[in-house]
Amino acid sequence: MLFRGHFVVYDKVDMRICMISASFLPVVGGVQFQVKYQAEAIAKEGVELFFLSFADGEKFLDKGSKGFPEYVRLKKKNPIAGAVELFRLIRKISPDVIHVQSAETQAFQVAFLKFLGLIRQPFIITSYGVDIMTSPEIGYGFRLKPHLNLIIRFILKKATKHVIIGKLMQKFALEAGSAPDKIIEINNAISLERKKISEEKSSLILEKFNITPETTLLFSLSGMRSLKGLEYLVQAMPLIIKKFPKAKLILVGKANDEYEKYIRALVKSLGIENNVDFVGFITDEDEKVVLLRRTDIFCKPSILEACSIAILEAMREGRVVVATVPGGIDIITDNENGLLVKVKNPEDFAEKTIKVLKDKNLRGKIEAGAREHVKNFDIKKIASQYVALYNEVAKRR
Repeated sequence: MLFRGHFVVYDKVDMRICMISASFLPVVGGVQFQVKYQAEAIAKEGVELFFLSFADGEKFLDKGSKGFPEYVRLKKKNPIAGAVELFRLIRKISPDVIHVQSAETQAFQVAFLKFLGLIRQPFIITSYGVDIMTSPEIGYGFRLKPHLNLIIRFILKKATKHVIIGKLMQKFALEAGSAPDKIIEINNAISLERKKISEEKSSLILEKFNITPETTLLFSLSGMRSLKGLEYLVQAMPLIIKKFPKAKLILVGKANDEYEKYIRALVKSLGIENNVDFVGFITDEDEKVVLLRRTDIFCKPSILEACSIAILEAMREGRVVVATVPGGIDIITDNENGLLVKVKNPEDFAEKTIKVLKDKNLRGKIEAGAREHVKNFDIKKIASQYVALYNEVAKRR
């Protein structure tokens, strides 16, 4: 293991992995949480996992009984100095496989080191969206910039395997230059263990957010940026309020100043300030879980999304999810475990929401379907898939 920069490694282990993620907690987002869940679950499979990141995130990783994942903080953000730092760390750790989260700077450094012949280990890229997916209309995606497109093509050419988290990403992976035989789908996943929260604490949380038994609660948990399509959800609210006057929409997530100003102005122009609450970050996990359990409709109006952690968390709690087709199609079967709506279509969003709120039988069916279907996204299963992939690329049977 690695303690305060001093390595004590073991010669005989089943598998040693170097996982690299430039971004990590305390930065809050779906990717950061997914990387945490993934690293912890893989380590529980008996893997010696060294986790490399720039963030001050060691306290956010829960170590197993053998002390893994072991956190190593990266220091060099300069591209050249960073490549040297990575080379030295990889040489000391001597991993069987290098696993880089997202085809970004550190992936390029690893690819370049392989190109120079300085490292020989196979390396895997897991893409989460912005590195390979694009939406020109909203300026989303690294590959919209020609020089980054070339860099990502180089990374994917040198990678041994390219993991995508949803079927929607397949065409983007091919467009980005990934070879068909390198692409493998391993979905995002969550722990299926239900968090225990006392009734007293739950009541205090609901009181904090001004939620009464009469409230029809709609809940959105996502970054506040154009990719998430929140304007279409807000535009659906007046139609929903006509049928359910006590409907309240809670918007949770990281804010982009200009986009948040736009959404706030839209709420005001529609005259629904009393029905929409902006709550910013929720750092208390109990608060998030209580709101999920109380919500009537979990809303995901994304323009583009591969495999939403937020949707999985809502389904674990047995909530009805209303999501746009690219936001939920990899997870949701329409009218079975959720409802799919057209992209950028407030009327369709409102219609489906009102339909399920009125139909108790449909709601019960969807809630039961959600609880059952989310079992396919158990983090333990996904960890096993990654370990199998590590063994495959390391050619160990």
